[in-house]
Amino acid sequence: MDAKQLKGLPVVTIDGGERLGTVNDVLVSTDERAVHALTVHSGGRFGGSTNVVEMAAVRSIGSDAVMVQDHTALQTPEAAHRYRQYVPLGDLSNLRVVNESGSRVGSVSSVRINEETGAITALEVVRVGMTGPFRSNLVVPIDAVRSIGLDAVVVADAASPGGAPEPPAETAAPPEEPPA
Repeated sequence: MDAKQLKGLPVVTIDGGERLGTVNDVLVSTDERAVHALTVHSGGRFGGSTNVVEMAAVRSIGSDAVMVQDHTALQTPEAAHRYRQYVPLGDLSNLRVVNESGSRVGSVSSVRINEETGAITALEVVRVGMTGPFRSNLVVPIDAVRSIGLDAVVVADAASPGGAPEPPAETAAPPEEPPA
């Protein structure tokens, strides 16, 4: 599932069928390579409050709703400071992607996750220089991601278009002439 699909889904309790709010953002732990929490907005368009639901409290993610057991899944706004260490999905979705050789591959366009665990399974990358209707994105499995930083994602050379760069060809010494 593309993590962007979570945004806008209602968060509903299994006990009572109460709508707690709507997923506003997805908070990612780059160390754990997983969705750690969801920010949930409740109330009006110009008011209301934003709370956090940890992925551990999510019972299931369906095509129409994120299900939690009850209202205790909502963390209070006072606990919001604990979540500042996690990266909002929008920040991750625009990072540059470079390979281990230092060549730019493109930019992250989406993050694919396992719906049951929240684990990141792959990054979808818009390739450099590709535009128009014939553009295809590169899907990089999470195992090929070497690091996710604040400024860039580093992927294995083999995961980027063209694979690993060819080693420079050795220049052969000219053949020796036989003695006269």
